Amino acid sequence: MADYIVGDLVRVTANFTDINGVLTDPSLINLGIKLPSGDIDYVTYSGGEIEREATGIYYYDIDVETAGVYRIYWWSEGPAQGAGNDLFYVIHEFPVG
Repeated sequence: MADYIVGDLVRVTANFTDINGVLTDPSLINLGIKLPSGDIDYVTYSGGEIEREATGIYYYDIDVETAGVYRIYWWSEGPAQGAGNDLFYVIHEFPVG
């Protein structure tokens, strides 16, 4: 977990594996992002918003515009069914100049 500054582009990633721990592409991938305001943004792989880096490895870039806690929740279906969560903090920095 790291601190970021308002204006950063934060990459969140998820690795999906089958029951044997082998990286595998799921048939469905969703990501929920709970913003500091309490609102939740949902993005999907099928919607073209989540990017595939390699087999079983996916990411999404979040342009953070508000300070606070961002909660991340990934879930998938198919051969690599699973779920996971994470969070990160965004802080204000004193403007330079």
